[in-house]
Amino acid sequence: MKNKILILKCLFTFILILPMLFSAQEGTKQVSPTAATLSGLFYNPTSNYGSYLSGPDDNNIKFVISDFNSERFYFGFSWTTYSNTAGATTILNYLTQTAFFYYRILDSTGNVVAGPTLLAQAAGSPGQIGSYAQAVAGPRIGTLNPTGYIPIQFTPAKNDTYIIQYWRGTSATSSVINNTAALSPLFDFTVAAPSPVTTPTSYTFKTGRIFATKWGLVTTTANATSQYFTDIASVGSPSFYVYTDANNVLKLDLPNIQPLAYTVGVNNYGIT
Repeated sequence: MKNKILILKCLFTFILILPMLFSAQEGTKQVSPTAATLSGLFYNPTSNYGSYLSGPDDNNIKFVISDFNSERFYFGFSWTTYSNTAGATTILNYLTQTAFFYYRILDSTGNVVAGPTLLAQAAGSPGQIGSYAQAVAGPRIGTLNPTGYIPIQFTPAKNDTYIIQYWRGTSATSSVINNTAALSPLFDFTVAAPSPVTTPTSYTFKTGRIFATKWGLVTTTANATSQYFTDIASVGSPSFYVYTDANNVLKLDLPNIQPLAYTVGVNNYGIT
């Protein structure tokens, strides 16, 4: 027990979702090892969950671009209504929802460099992940990786640490924040270097580029194809990699947890 306490006290102030040594993108592939043990992104500004518009910096999901000439940021979600009714048939496509989702990207100085942009609602649109298999496969890069989802692509103009924020808006033309809860059972954030960048014939995933001090997540159950619900019986088994101020990488496994909505945060005092 003493050794465990000493290890926790040396942890630094952010947590990273890092892939395994030979895996690709970062998101569902890492925090949801099977379709039966899902942890999705949870959006609930009232309870301080999510990397939402003008939220606390601890909540922000960040990504690092080291070579803006060759690297691109790809991402996708599966936003749907939050329902904690067992057996609910909540469909991934949020076309019929009354609150829409926006995203924006900021640089390290706080300047908005992309968005606010309304996420397309139709299934199969860029940024929409339609299945667990698509999320695990990662983004399509041009015509490459055809089993993946069609991503939204961000082209950076400089090397920097960027922030991506997402939030519910009140209408298709307004980015005023809506505080109602939502979840994205499937999600993906990827930094990759396509070659050539215009019509790629190959690509390299850049692992370990996505991090946050505090991840807002929720355990979710797949009820049927593209149907998900949250319930006290929903089970998650997420894994994270923690980067310390001593340049060490520690793995954190949380097998078979049943917390419903939860946060995973790391600071100088330990893990919460």
